[in-house]
Amino acid sequence: MITRGFLTGVLLSILTLLGFYLSAAGRNERMMRAGLTSLMAVPPALASEGAVEPSEARSALIVDPLNQRLLNVAMVTHARTAREEEQGRWFTALARLGWRDTASRQNLLLQHAKHENIAAILDDIDGLLRRNRLIEQVSPALITLEGDLVGRRWVIERLRQRPAWRFGYLQRGSLIDDPVQLAARARTIRSLQQSGDDVADGEISPVLPKLIAAGLGEEALAIWRVREPSIKRPIADPNFAKLATERGSSAVPFHWQLTAAADYSVDATLEPAPHLSISWSGIGVPIFAAQTLSASAGRYGVILSTAEPDKVLPKMVTVRAVCGTDVVDFVHQKEVSATKVAYFPDRPLPCPFARLELVGRQVGLPSGEMQTAISGVSLIRLN
Repeated sequence: MITRGFLTGVLLSILTLLGFYLSAAGRNERMMRAGLTSLMAVPPALASEGAVEPSEARSALIVDPLNQRLLNVAMVTHARTAREEEQGRWFTALARLGWRDTASRQNLLLQHAKHENIAAILDDIDGLLRRNRLIEQVSPALITLEGDLVGRRWVIERLRQRPAWRFGYLQRGSLIDDPVQLAARARTIRSLQQSGDDVADGEISPVLPKLIAAGLGEEALAIWRVREPSIKRPIADPNFAKLATERGSSAVPFHWQLTAAADYSVDATLEPAPHLSISWSGIGVPIFAAQTLSASAGRYGVILSTAEPDKVLPKMVTVRAVCGTDVVDFVHQKEVSATKVAYFPDRPLPCPFARLELVGRQVGLPSGEMQTAISGVSLIRLN
């Protein structure tokens, strides 16, 4: 059951459109005045700036009764003096003409929000989005609806119909900051997935970092595992095989993201075996590769492996983990074997789903370009 308090939140979201609606109505009047002079052949004096009189708009409607934009102008001008029941008749007529005019649909949206008609609100929002209008202003109202059980069902029903605005709307998950709304978006996506809807990578990946940052890492991982059931924990693609096969870093936080600049390059290749190749001039402190771990908080060690003995790796690459603004450096190193280097932090990771980064360091190496190849990354729980 949708509560009045929740509806108030939806209404407040929609009322942010009101400023635009008022200015749009004024522009609409001026725009339509040119049409009025043409339709009615009225004297040029009527084309001057100022409000359209109700009598003018009514007369124009006789000529073109199915013109929704004109009907909207007539309604706006008439509403200045009309009683509420009269305004209701105008809105009823306006709604029957579909969603061909943006300002008309905005007016209907405002009216339906005032009367707490959620089904009609969804129709209005759908109409505006299908016209590719006011997406930034309308989306918050739809996101607010997702926060209610009944409202979310209605939103999901619309999304299942795959309207043209669906992809852009789901991508706007990257702009949600409120934890409650983020949790609601996660439930929306999971409901779509559980109904058999093939939610695309691009519809999912924008919201995953936000979910993780809001402490909803398990929800984010559950969403992504529907797309990739074989993903490993606590490190995905530990030998870079997927990265090398797809020839590029992923936008999904549970996979490797690579960086590059003039002073260094990073690439994953399959031959002779999957590995991460790094070339670096020694300038700066680059982040070569990063991935969000699907691990709980605690103390861990990281082991970097190479296919062949490599004395350059421990002098060129170090490890750190990031929890928001908190950075945990893996300051202790130990060469486990000729092909394995272990890194240990001086304190536990303070958060689950920390971001692991492979970072450049230069210790005891001559100047000039350095190269190494990492064949595997392992995360080991120490406590």
